[in-house]
Formats: sequence, structure tokens, C-alpha cells
Amino acid sequence: MTNKNNKGFSLIELIIAVAILSILLSPIIIQISQTLSTSSKAKERQYVVENANYVMEYFKKYDKTELGSDGTVSIQSYSTSSVACTAVSASLSTLGTINYNASIYVLDDKELGKKHTKYGRTVVLDDLSNNLLENKLIAKQDFTTSEEANLEASGYKKTSEGTYVKYDSVTSGTSSVNVIKSIVCETRTEEYENPNTASLGYIQNLDATKAAIIQGDASNMDSQVEKEFYGKKMDHLKEYNYSAWEAAMSSVTGENIFSSNVYGETMTKMTKLSITQGTDASTGLKYYDVSCDVYYEDAYTLYSHSITDKLKYNVYGQRFYTNKAPDIFFVYEPFVTVSSTNIVTYARHDYITTYCDAGSSESKIYLIKPDESQFLAKGLTEPSTGEYAGIKAYWTKYNGSYTPVTLHINNINATGVPELKIFTNLTISSENVNSMFDVTAVSAVQSMELPSEGTVRNAYDSGDIQNMDADTRTAERLYTITVSLSSGDGNITTFTGSKGEN
Repeated sequence: MTNKNNKGFSLIELIIAVAILSILLSPIIIQISQTLSTSSKAKERQYVVENANYVMEYFKKYDKTELGSDGTVSIQSYSTSSVACTAVSASLSTLGTINYNASIYVLDDKELGKKHTKYGRTVVLDDLSNNLLENKLIAKQDFTTSEEANLEASGYKKTSEGTYVKYDSVTSGTSSVNVIKSIVCETRTEEYENPNTASLGYIQNLDATKAAIIQGDASNMDSQVEKEFYGKKMDHLKEYNYSAWEAAMSSVTGENIFSSNVYGETMTKMTKLSITQGTDASTGLKYYDVSCDVYYEDAYTLYSHSITDKLKYNVYGQRFYTNKAPDIFFVYEPFVTVSSTNIVTYARHDYITTYCDAGSSESKIYLIKPDESQFLAKGLTEPSTGEYAGIKAYWTKYNGSYTPVTLHINNINATGVPELKIFTNLTISSENVNSMFDVTAVSAVQSMELPSEGTVRNAYDSGDIQNMDADTRTAERLYTITVSLSSGDGNITTFTGSKGEN
């Protein structure tokens, strides 16, 4: 007979087995829990990063006058603050105190992540970096391990751009916002002019995606014109006096036989600055087209024949997909009538015509003579004494005397379309000079070929030509952007970037 043992586990054995199983599973359960928690935090941080990047790109896209205008980002309050920042070395030695301006924007709160954590959002636009560079300092970004440890022990935090800073809070509305009160720097030797406060001659520091920047050397085609007009004159000479043409062609002296006419009072140059609004047919996006065309005309007599030669060049053209009409920054140089190794001479008269349509009339022209006088005619120096002292102009010599170049400005807008306002660092007028700007409808350029939008020259309103000091614009300047998101538990996540980089 078979003996069957039906005895099961005793209670004590079950308790012991469960205890052993718990001991074995506990580390696994803890690890799984930690992994899930870490994953959840990582996902929430990803939401925070994505929102911060969105806000950052929004503030890069719009200038200060447009922020909040489209409803995409809701600005709850705005304030400005003047901040004194201590610049220190990596060893915490004081390098100086840098004063800068901060524009503080408090945005609406945002719920982020699966738990819908509420984050307060603030943005600070500041010009600290520009002021550092102006004082021959630059934010340091390369650190040794020991330097990083020392700075972190001293309360400095590393930004997303690799710089160590120390924050302090200021109040904006009902919110507390962090601004930089100390920054780790290193010295530099290069000179730097702050584009936010300097003459607009330093336009290379502006945002080229939002402003039309036309350098003088790009618009000056005068040296090329000399060659092309000379070729045209030789063609006319061949037609009207073949023997003279043969003699000229066989000459080995290289002398320009038309030197008295090629560059002289017979030639006229006109620069046309134009901006128009349009809509992309495929995307529906609004855009603005900016162009700069240069026209030359040479009227002279050759063997009793009256001749007028004309040339036209397009020297700038760019399409801007911006929310408002871009401004035009034109580094200006007058018509160069004589050019050689030892001397450059300007024409006594130069001409600019402007054009805009109704959709782009809010654009402005900045007519700039660079501060370093790099375009001053060779062989001339600006007068430091006498009736012309202190006058900022382009100078040439006429009948042996100094004379400022007269710039004639008019527009070819359609009736009822406002002309573009012009700001300039050239002297508009003084007690010793009636005006270096002539705003009448100049007949000297009436015969020049013009595009189809208009041929009637309109006199410029002298009130629409003002000194640069009258300009109060803040767009297209360089700023550092700091986006901060703070959760209810007091944690603040900060991201930094730049606005207006070329």
C-alpha cells in the first residue's frame, strides 16, 4: 500500500518565504521606483526646456516694440532696472563694476508635464555683454575643475552658455526676478563700441536679418563706371572720328584722352533706395523687398555731337520676412570723381532718390558717415578751425577751397504715400553753411532712367531729415536673453541666449 504525504507548507514556512522574497525584491522595487521617478522628472524637464526654447525664440524674433502684440505670449508686467554688476576673475579678484540696463518681462504662468506643475515665467533682456566688451572685458567660459569647484562653493552658478554668474532678485510687479549681480570675466585688449549706445556707424553689430545694411563700398561702383564710360566714349569716337580713334588705340602712354570729361562736372550719380511690401503666393507670408540701385549719367559733347551715356547697377537686394518694414542702414559715400593712388575727390553734388509703397512707409533710412572718416577724400583733412570747424560732412576742393558736398534728396512715391524718414549723423545745417541737404525736386536727375513705379520727383519735407540724436528706436540692438521658469517648490531653471547676432 502506497503511503501518500499530503502535508503542505506550515504558516511559519510561508512567513519565512515571504520575508526572504521581500528582502530579495526590495532593491528591485526601489530601483524601479527611482527609475520611474527619474524618468518622470526628465520628461517634465523636457517640457520645461521646450517651453523655455519657445519663449527664447519668440523674444529673438520680435523687437521690443512688438512683444506681446500677436497674443502668442502674454506679458503680465514690464519694468526696467539699472543694475550694478561686479566683474571678477576666475580667482574671484574684482575687475571692476559694470553698470547695465535690464528690461524685465513677467509672462503668464504655464502648467507643464503630466502632473501639470505650474511654472512662473520671466524674461530679462540686458546689455551686460556689450558693456563688458566696452570696458575691455569678456565673460569667461573655459574653467579648470578646481576653478569651477571654487566658484560653485562661492555661490556662482553656471549658465547654459558656460559662464559663471551670481544672481540677485529684483521686484517686477508682484514677481521676484533674478538679474546678474556678479559675473566671472577675463580681460581683452580689443577696442569695442557698444552698438546700443554708439553712433550707428557701427552697424555691423546690428541684426542683419531684420535690417537692411548697405555698406558704402558695396554701393560705390565709381571705379567700374570709369572703365565702362571710357569704353562707351571710345565707341563714339570711333563713330565720329575714326582717325582720332585709331590714334587713341595705338597710344602706348595709357593716358585717358577723355580725362577732362570722364570724371568731371559732366557726370551725375544718383542712388535709389527702395522698399516695397508683398505677400508670398504659396505661403501667404508677408515680406518686404529692399533694394539699392545706382544710376550714372554722363552728358558731353564730342566733335559737335551731344551725347548722353547711362549706366545702372543693382548693388543690394534682399527679401525680409519680418512683421514690420525693416529699416535701411546706408553707409554713405558721395560720388568719387577722381580716383588715383594719391588723391580721391568727391563731386560737389550727389543725389539720392527714395521710394516706398503704402505698406512700407513706416521704415526709416539711416544715412551714416562712419566715425573714423574712412571715406574721407585722400589728400584732405576735415577743417578743425575756421567757419567749417566742427561740421560733419564730406569735403572736396573747388577752385582751391574747401567745400562740403551737397546732397540732393527727393522721393518718387505715389501721391498720398508718406516719404521715408531719414536720420543722419551728417551735419544737416549750421550758421556757416546754409544746408548740406537740398530737398527740392532736382531737375539734374530728371532724365535718368527710373523703374516703373514712378518718374515724378517730389521735394522732400525738410522735417523728415533729422539728426541721429532725434532717433529713439530700440529695435535690432544686441541683447542677452535670460529665460527663467520657477516652480512652486522654489526651484528656478534658467536659460540664456543672444538677440541680434549676425
